[in-house]
Amino acid sequence: QVNRIVDLSERLVKNMSEIIWAMDAGFDTLSSLISYIRRYAFEYLEDFEIELTFEVDGRSPKGIPLTGKQRRNIFLVVKEILHNTVKHAKADRMYIRFSVGETLQIQIHDNGIGLSQENEQGNGLKNIRRRLEDLQGTLVLKVADGTTFTLDVPLTINGS
Repeated sequence: QVNRIVDLSERLVKNMSEIIWAMDAGFDTLSSLISYIRRYAFEYLEDFEIELTFEVDGRSPKGIPLTGKQRRNIFLVVKEILHNTVKHAKADRMYIRFSVGETLQIQIHDNGIGLSQENEQGNGLKNIRRRLEDLQGTLVLKVADGTTFTLDVPLTINGS
């Protein structure tokens, strides 16, 4: 009972922290988003013994503004991919790369078993596609030696 209460309490604190971060406009920059996703991904995947490699390349994300909607949707897309990897992929390694240019490209690759037809039709991918559509972004999905998600999101504020 005590272990269960501790586990639920820790999850509640993490969820509250995520809500506060998502609501705070002071974090509406690309560098803040990348930092938050890096920390979140390492902590989340560590619980499932999945090794993470995380890279950022291209121009510096410092000073690039995002709207709250962009920041929340990008984070929720990455979070959904991480969750689906843990739940379905049977992976033990994951690679995340942010490339900053005219657009933000995020590539997420795992070394798991790939997507089944059932998973490709599931709510997770529908939610990812809907969120990217809201951001005028795109998704390319490749299943080979695991699964690779490539997201491209415009870095303009006016489309938000």
